[in-house]
Amino acid sequence: MKRFTPLTGQCLVFFLLLSNLPAHINAQNIAKRITASNGDTIPFLEYKPAGHDAPGNTRKYPLIVFLHGGGEQSNNTSIAAGAPVWDIEGFGPSRLVSLGYKMAFTWNGQVDTFIVLSPMCRSTFRSTGNPIGQWQVAYITSILNYAKNNLKIDTNRVYLTGMSFGGGGTFGFLASNAANAKRLAAAAPLCAPPHHFDGWGSTPNGPQYVGEAKLPVWGFHAENDVTCDVTGTTVPIDSINNHIPPPDVKALKTIWPDGGHGIWPRVYNIDNAAYTYGYDGIVNIYEWFLGQNKSLPVNVLPIASVGNDTTICTSSGVATLSGGLSTDADGSIVRYVWKKISGPAAGTIATPLGSSSSTTVSGLTTAGVYKYQLNVVDNRAAIARDTLTVTVTSSCSDSGKALTMSSLGRITAGNVTQLNNASKFTLEAQFKYDATVSGWTTIMRKSTSLTDRIMIHIGPNNNSIYVMVGNGNNTYGYTGANAVSPGTWYHVAAVFDGTQSGNANRLKVYIDGVQQSLSFSAIDLPANTSTTNTAPFMAGGEPGCCYLNGTIDEVRVWDTVLSAATIGAWKDKLLGSCHPNIAHLVVYWPLDDNTNPATATAELGTAYGGTITNGTYVTSAQATTSSGCSGARVIFAPPLEVIKENKPLTGKIYPNPTEGLIQIELNASISKSVTVNVLDMFGRNLHSNKTFVVKGFNRISLNITSLPSGVYMIEVRDGQVIVEKYKLMKR
Repeated sequence: MKRFTPLTGQCLVFFLLLSNLPAHINAQNIAKRITASNGDTIPFLEYKPAGHDAPGNTRKYPLIVFLHGGGEQSNNTSIAAGAPVWDIEGFGPSRLVSLGYKMAFTWNGQVDTFIVLSPMCRSTFRSTGNPIGQWQVAYITSILNYAKNNLKIDTNRVYLTGMSFGGGGTFGFLASNAANAKRLAAAAPLCAPPHHFDGWGSTPNGPQYVGEAKLPVWGFHAENDVTCDVTGTTVPIDSINNHIPPPDVKALKTIWPDGGHGIWPRVYNIDNAAYTYGYDGIVNIYEWFLGQNKSLPVNVLPIASVGNDTTICTSSGVATLSGGLSTDADGSIVRYVWKKISGPAAGTIATPLGSSSSTTVSGLTTAGVYKYQLNVVDNRAAIARDTLTVTVTSSCSDSGKALTMSSLGRITAGNVTQLNNASKFTLEAQFKYDATVSGWTTIMRKSTSLTDRIMIHIGPNNNSIYVMVGNGNNTYGYTGANAVSPGTWYHVAAVFDGTQSGNANRLKVYIDGVQQSLSFSAIDLPANTSTTNTAPFMAGGEPGCCYLNGTIDEVRVWDTVLSAATIGAWKDKLLGSCHPNIAHLVVYWPLDDNTNPATATAELGTAYGGTITNGTYVTSAQATTSSGCSGARVIFAPPLEVIKENKPLTGKIYPNPTEGLIQIELNASISKSVTVNVLDMFGRNLHSNKTFVVKGFNRISLNITSLPSGVYMIEVRDGQVIVEKYKLMKR
């Protein structure tokens, strides 16, 4: 930009006249002119996609109109080589065209190519010779009319953008009358000068017009811009959002701390790696434009969610970043962008930007607290964010692993014949899922049909556990609602004994070693499983349906009945030869051997290995202690401070009994993250709250008014160590 001219000037009203003068061609831009009724000539650069003028082409193209800065103003309306209009090629989308870019971008699976028009503004009024201090609305209207009458534009996808003098021109066009905002699908002003805020500060026109048009507006500026103060963007953007009535579409603003008056490469350029995804490496302005369409309803913004914070060991150094809980109510999430925002220098994100909801960070071998930001982008190019804290500690020993399942993930073995025509079996697994599920969610299955199957499922919408045992009929048992909840590790065991009488004796379900009360299907459970069920045995999901969307570990199948005592004693232990039922172990996947990431290794002499589809080995955070005969792992030993002081937290809970509002007072000898769990008397986790306590006095508030009257246990955990525990009565 060569100079900046303060905005002063009056709006002119033009009547369009076309001048079809052939144009000089430089790269892919073509210089043309249109003439207004008062004799003013407007030169402009035009870019049309290849094939635009092909016979029979009925395609409609999105249009970008770019308004240059004050340094490109000129009264020289020549379109010959070297004329001032060609200076516009140094900026904005016309610069990309001059570099050979075809202005084709893929968004939401569709490739679109922009038409780009870049008009030139006169520097003085032809009639008076006075400086033109602001982009004339009539020039912008003229170029839009030219595009509508002469080019194959999609009138639902017309975008206006400009920088500096052109940023002010963009705001000025929106504020001049109600019809202007309604002509556009989106507007993006950059580093606009503050000048008088005509139509934005003293009058409600601009905010009112933008709000009525439901127009997406995104302003960009740098805090340290000394040429055009940052208020040139913040005042009009804030006035849109603060207008009464409030707009259906909130205006966006990006204010960088640095960059001065030269931020436009961050927005417009895509010709090097730093700018490919323009705005902070998440989405570029051209993708954002393509996400805005005047014919579509107002976009419902996505919700980003990273789930619970996590802790890993330095010995592993690998953390899983998952945005699988993120949602978009009226569309889909098309891009996940991960950024490290704080923590030690270690760590490399495997896929910082992509369409997959999860990735990994490796090389976290330095203990400390790392924070990662998830940016999700929906199909309308809206962005939402959430932050995950990864605590890396060296105070763990012999960390085990588990398997995180992504979409349609599963572990598949062959036909486990011991489950055919079986009168007895026990199925066990440890699992954690990420969100309340709207459909059936598979933990284990062996199925050919609804009437010929063995399954453990999480029921849709109510967090119950279903166990299906069918032999000619759709027969099953199921727990009450909310037997499990998202974000928590559970051990589940399903015990079938067809030699017994009555459903309650034939099928028993244990969660974390506690037997559950079951309801049953109208038809009684069979005495034996099917002889024709030769389907493969699977865990963690099934093809085309019901994937776990979580993590699974310690998958076990027995061809006998395990007692409640044995289940309780071994639910948190790796198996070993001293297990009382070891001779009846049929399938055992401890999921600790990730030598071959596509395989679930069969252990303890079992014959059925598993093939992993869409699963990733991760460091396991659930407690699995040594069995005494297996050399098993111990997860997350207490930090040294806890060992030395034995109890880093002391406190009290009140009122007790309570109507539902609870205060926990804690005195901490060290600062640390803790988790407060609310459990019922069966040990089921009903509520979890992760918080950070500082050294000294802390107060934590809980609200359990939604829980029924009864007795509950309140735990305060440091990782897997219970440091405080209270029995609480709710009236």
